[in-house]
Amino acid sequence: MIPFSVHWPRDATRCLPLPAATAVMLHAEQCFTAVLGSLEVQSAGSHSAELMLPEVSAPTQHVLQWFDSKGLLMGQTDLLLLPDAASFMIHSQAELPLGESHGVLANLAGTAVQARAAWGTVLSKYDAFLAANLDSAGPGDRRVLMPWVDLLLHLGSETIRVGTEHVQAFVSDMQCLRWHFQVRGLQLTAALYLGKGNAISLDLHCLSTVTADTRISVVPQLEDRSFHHVTQAFAGAELEFPQRILPEDAGFIFTLHGGHTLHVSGSAPFSSQGQWRYCVPLPFCAARGLEPHTDVFSPGAFLWQPAVAHSFSLSACVNGALVPEPSAPQQEPEPHTLPEHMLRAMQLYLAERSGELTVIAGFPWFLDWGRDSLIYVRGLIATGQLEEAASILRRFATYEQDGTLPNLLRGSEVTNRETSDAPLWLVVAIGDLAYAKGDLSGDCGGRTLVQVARDILAAKQRSTMDATSSLLHSRAHHSWMDTDNPACTPREGYPIEIQALWCRALRVLAWLDEDAQAAVLAERVTQSLEHLYWREADGYYADCLHAPVGTPAADAVRDDHLRPNQWLGVTLKVLVRAERVQRMLSQSQCLLVPGAARSLAPQAVSVPVHQHTWLAAHLPYQGRYTGTEDSARKPAYHNGTAWCWQYPLYAEALAKTYGTAGKATARRLLSASATLLRKGCVGQLPEILEGDLPHSPRGCGAQAWSMSEWLRVWQACQ
Repeated sequence: MIPFSVHWPRDATRCLPLPAATAVMLHAEQCFTAVLGSLEVQSAGSHSAELMLPEVSAPTQHVLQWFDSKGLLMGQTDLLLLPDAASFMIHSQAELPLGESHGVLANLAGTAVQARAAWGTVLSKYDAFLAANLDSAGPGDRRVLMPWVDLLLHLGSETIRVGTEHVQAFVSDMQCLRWHFQVRGLQLTAALYLGKGNAISLDLHCLSTVTADTRISVVPQLEDRSFHHVTQAFAGAELEFPQRILPEDAGFIFTLHGGHTLHVSGSAPFSSQGQWRYCVPLPFCAARGLEPHTDVFSPGAFLWQPAVAHSFSLSACVNGALVPEPSAPQQEPEPHTLPEHMLRAMQLYLAERSGELTVIAGFPWFLDWGRDSLIYVRGLIATGQLEEAASILRRFATYEQDGTLPNLLRGSEVTNRETSDAPLWLVVAIGDLAYAKGDLSGDCGGRTLVQVARDILAAKQRSTMDATSSLLHSRAHHSWMDTDNPACTPREGYPIEIQALWCRALRVLAWLDEDAQAAVLAERVTQSLEHLYWREADGYYADCLHAPVGTPAADAVRDDHLRPNQWLGVTLKVLVRAERVQRMLSQSQCLLVPGAARSLAPQAVSVPVHQHTWLAAHLPYQGRYTGTEDSARKPAYHNGTAWCWQYPLYAEALAKTYGTAGKATARRLLSASATLLRKGCVGQLPEILEGDLPHSPRGCGAQAWSMSEWLRVWQACQ
């Protein structure tokens, strides 16, 4: 039996994802009666009781109420009961009310769309109907050219701006974003498409019978800026933008930064009337301590008469890029099983760089990141996309130098080699590809993938391996918990997941290269992990042995931080002592929230995470990820914020530890991710959630490794 438990009041700040039709243990600090719908259990003189959870057909939220011995309500715990992830159908449609819902489209050229479900609004400087990649070397900082398009409905003498209150439905079907409007009984649809290059089309349809005096002004808004910046009209754009507009019969041409041109045309007459809108609020940016507003320019409007033509098309392309062809309007999104949906949605992140594939780590603001890309590759391999995986591995292997890989690619820039784990992820992924019988023979700048793997491990041995324990030392902020300046989770020393990756990489080389020394080193790493990291009194593994450069692992300070990083040791088949692993998995259940894993348990620690004013030394957990970057978000980022990419690891660890029963439970746990697909970025999994209720999505709305790890683990649990 796989034990699951609920504790009062410890679990009052989270929603617990629990497999339905399973017995769970309830615990409190006193005698209690617990009520779940029509079910009731009593602790019968102890502080524990067993509750059999009901079956559900889709992820369903329940409230567990706790009463004391006098029948007084002590409080409640939110539970999310979970079916098998393949047992229900999902739609890529936003929940109502729309709130922060938005959709993302992207293409291999590095161009992207991020549009709000609430039509006619922007909340962030990254929102854009067209954010073009103008860097021919590969994905680079995109330029926001058309942040949104206004629709003004003219009914006689009355003008109505189409907005949030008129949106009846918003759908992201991976090929386009669709809105359905109802304005004064008038039914309209809008579909936004992204082409193969820097081009979009907006297809509008009127589904109602209208009078001859019904008109709709379609008003494109313009900017010309990096997506990391904002437009300030007073800085020169106020005079420049009108001069850069060349009106045409069917639209206009906008001359862009760097000599590029944006050609905007429509299927209705265009009327020139330049107008600035100043200080458009960007509330998401303001909340993060960034620029609170931007300025946008409209050169005029297309005047559409639905009584004459029931449809209208607008296109915008840079330098003559091919405009996408619209498809027939759909009223309802096609449903898919959750695994089917994830497989389709995963393709969003692929891009091309120098003749090979690469991975956009997340939308809207990340580009190609080494660590993220190489974790994502494992999902491609697990789903049989071996050619794509090999292409990405070759691209990153080409950048290997002295055992390091870049953690950031931007256009022609190859920067930031401050990462301990990206090279190890590359070797692990090479092993996955070899096991799946993928092609390892391609050219990586004069070497094969196996030769690059050999060079990485040799360099690690020379530079960062502790001679006695065979563990790898990692500098501050070089692990995936990589916040810097301030380094809120420095983890300088011997982080546990670095050792798990190192051990797995050694085993890969021992297998591929028949390297007996690598096998010996791997065994020594395993022994060191069990000897130096296990905390018998606590029932879990230390997260890090903290030590400056040159300090042996045996002399490092072992922490008591309960984090999800130890799960990698199980999923990579490094930590295999069953009794210990089972205890650890039970102890670390407190990290789980629906679809994500808290990066730190909400409990006291004896070794401070980091000494600075923003974290309490012995209670460093931060359940909120809001506010300015350095004083609020960075301290929370890896100290309580919940990460979607690590949640599937717990499910995989159960599957590897408990066999058939573990796989069945894992498939249920994975269904929790479905609850995230209709909020935030519709159809995608976010980067992070807040660790405390209501677990709001934060960070990037669409994250590559969140999707790929879900799929990889799903495949492993069949």
